[in-house]
Amino acid sequence: MANRAQQAEQFVPDEELVDLGSNGAVEDDDDTVLNLTDVDENANPNLVPTGTYDGRTTNVTYGPSAKGNKMYTWEGEIPHPEKTGKTVRLWYWTTFTPDDLPRTKKTMLRVNPEVEALFSRFKPSEAIPYLINRPCRFKVKQRMYEGQMRNNVTEILAPTQEGLGFLSEPQ
Repeated sequence: MANRAQQAEQFVPDEELVDLGSNGAVEDDDDTVLNLTDVDENANPNLVPTGTYDGRTTNVTYGPSAKGNKMYTWEGEIPHPEKTGKTVRLWYWTTFTPDDLPRTKKTMLRVNPEVEALFSRFKPSEAIPYLINRPCRFKVKQRMYEGQMRNNVTEILAPTQEGLGFLSEPQ
């Protein structure tokens, strides 16, 4: 896990970066004054209301879970419902354990029914290209995680006809 210094180096704000010069000092040449007393430092700007959202899968990776089970990690994105032009990244996990196989299979078929052609001799890594950049719907709830409210994808659903347009929208 990255320490705070490494995380700070990886952070890139949406705004234009300021040239820090050779010594890293920033000259305070504006009159910006902020009142931060009412700012919630634990707020999550990507938290979306509970609902079902049109979106797309952006990546699927195959690997071990924390318990050592083989699993897919699904990454997706939806348009932010309250911030025009912004997207929200979402994650979902399905495992290849006997109890979870029906949910994993159902999710794959919802994302791309063509993946069924691979089922007789299924190799999870070979199915990934069938599952990436596909329109779908994300059923999202909110839950507390490590002291902060987070988006919790509870299910990936097949896309609606209207939801197919998300793939062609400018990003």
